[in-house]
Amino acid sequence: KLDDDQWRAFAELVEETVERCDRGARQGMFSPQPSEEACRYCSFPDVCRVVELDAGDAFGKGGGQDV
Repeated sequence: KLDDDQWRAFAELVEETVERCDRGARQGMFSPQPSEEACRYCSFPDVCRVVELDAGDAFGKGGGQDV
């Protein structure tokens, strides 16, 4: 259970996170977040840029970079 101050801090964090995600989406910032499970069932393989990552890094096995 959160007290009033903890709740306000949590609500602010959620609001900031939603705003950051909204800004990123509006700017077209959709960085790949590959995982064996997620990629197996993904509905968007034709637009995903995960193939731009090294094959060894595609599932977090190496030091890949954000695309």
